[in-house]
Amino acid sequence: MTTVLFDGPAPVINALCEQLGVRRILDTALRWDKEQCLLSPGQRIVVLLINVLLSRQPLYRVQDMFYQMDAEKLFGRGIDWKCLNDDALVRSLDKLAEADPEKVYQALVLEVLNAEGVTVDALHVDTTSVSVHGEYDLDDDETALNVTFGFSKDNRPDLKQFMYGLGVTRSGGLSQLLHDLGRASPFMT
Repeated sequence: MTTVLFDGPAPVINALCEQLGVRRILDTALRWDKEQCLLSPGQRIVVLLINVLLSRQPLYRVQDMFYQMDAEKLFGRGIDWKCLNDDALVRSLDKLAEADPEKVYQALVLEVLNAEGVTVDALHVDTTSVSVHGEYDLDDDETALNVTFGFSKDNRPDLKQFMYGLGVTRSGGLSQLLHDLGRASPFMT
């Protein structure tokens, strides 16, 4: 019986991640043991990126998505869809959380900007606030989203909110997503 595998655009996404150095940067920034890992954390996170861009399967079903693909061709000799299970993927996300995710993200952004020749001599930033409801048990974790009362752009000072913004370069290149401006924003009281 012949098995037909359909990779779709996954090889293009994988090659783009390789060209931009995503796996290399993640593997350098995250703690891991090369002797014990069949796939590096960077490779596993690229698997998650491919999933998000192609099918947005929940974590426990990512492995199923790769069942129809040639995982060995995508990720290297000896790698099949069984290697892409949710336990292995979660371990990579845990390693990303243990590292400083903002620094890892900044390293990725700087690498992409450099690779694409995008200059950041001028940066245009726009922020917005998102109103939320409910109780939030936020500990003193500096990486936690800052949900608080303050100046509300939608004139609802009675609601808690968080702020985020997007920065683009003069040429229109996306340079950085700022996910939590609550502590640094002059608009918060």
